Amino acid sequence: MNKMFGCIMLLFAFSTPTSAAPNQEIMNVDRAFGAMAAEKGIQAAFRHFLAEDAVKLDGKKDATFGRNLITAGMSSDPKVVLLEWEPQDGMIAASHDLAYTWGLYTITINRDGKTSKQYGKYTSIWVKRNSEWKAILDTGNSRPAPTK
Repeated sequence: MNKMFGCIMLLFAFSTPTSAAPNQEIMNVDRAFGAMAAEKGIQAAFRHFLAEDAVKLDGKKDATFGRNLITAGMSSDPKVVLLEWEPQDGMIAASHDLAYTWGLYTITINRDGKTSKQYGKYTSIWVKRNSEWKAILDTGNSRPAPTK
């Protein structure tokens, strides 16, 4: 009976998706995206972290295909358009080549002496290619301003 229980436990251990430690890997990648966006601008961060064949889905727009089209027209100056990225959770598949993250974001726009904010939530699907995580799909939509 003990051997059978041990075998079942061993089988369960190898069949669970992942432990918390590997999930931290994708959370760190998502945090690095946010840090780059704050430091170098939204365009630089998306150009670095998106896969070349990525898809962007936004609330009121049709899908945009490809990193170059997705990043065209994005602001490159974080003093004009600042993205604050707040990863909340994520998971890496048992295969270790597919993951997702989701979180909250705030975009602060400073133009013509006026400041406005947009609040939203996002989901990113990541693939691991050549030992590097790249976002293959990014989607987001608006959310109400946080209450304080």
